[in-house]
Amino acid sequence: MDIYFSSVGRNSVLLLNIPPDNIGQINKNDIMVLQQWTAKRHKIFATNLAKGATITTSNGKKGWLF
Repeated sequence: MDIYFSSVGRNSVLLLNIPPDNIGQINKNDIMVLQQWTAKRHKIFATNLAKGATITTSNGKKGWLF
């Protein structure tokens, strides 16, 4: 998860390096770990902490975050 936040969280890509086997399938253990990781990310981001927040720009204009 640290790698996720330091790559995707900084507007970059995340390279998982999970190769398929010689018949083109992803290992079942890799799939299980990816599903668990996805569930963890969904739980972390389930609540939008910025919802309803007001933002102010350097030129003084205000806006809303959705």
